[in-house]
Amino acid sequence: MRGLVQAAAEILAAGRSVHTAAEEADRLLTARDRHGRAAIVVTDAAPSFDEQQAHRRHVYTAIMAVHVAGFAVSYPLYLWQQWAGVAMVVATGALPWVAVLLANDRPPRQKRRPSSGDLADQASE
Repeated sequence: MRGLVQAAAEILAAGRSVHTAAEEADRLLTARDRHGRAAIVVTDAAPSFDEQQAHRRHVYTAIMAVHVAGFAVSYPLYLWQQWAGVAMVVATGALPWVAVLLANDRPPRQKRRPSSGDLADQASE
């Protein structure tokens, strides 16, 4: 962090804009491989399958809790005003369908095909 602050201060002292300073500091601190390309950092990795599944399970549980609570409230509403009870049943009726769709949805898999440059690099090693 100190390197970022020092780099930004030096760039600002040279009279460049804040945006230029931020871009320059980012360029200086970006990890590069031996060919000058931005290196793949572990923290850039997608969440694991287990983490994704746990998140989807939490979303499903939350939506179904709202559905059950709304359905339970619909009966007292129906006794108070029939239209309000029916409206609550209709409003919460689609939630299980939405919960299943969201629980089964996962991010698309990223297909990374090696470029010709990657193959040439591997052959030269």
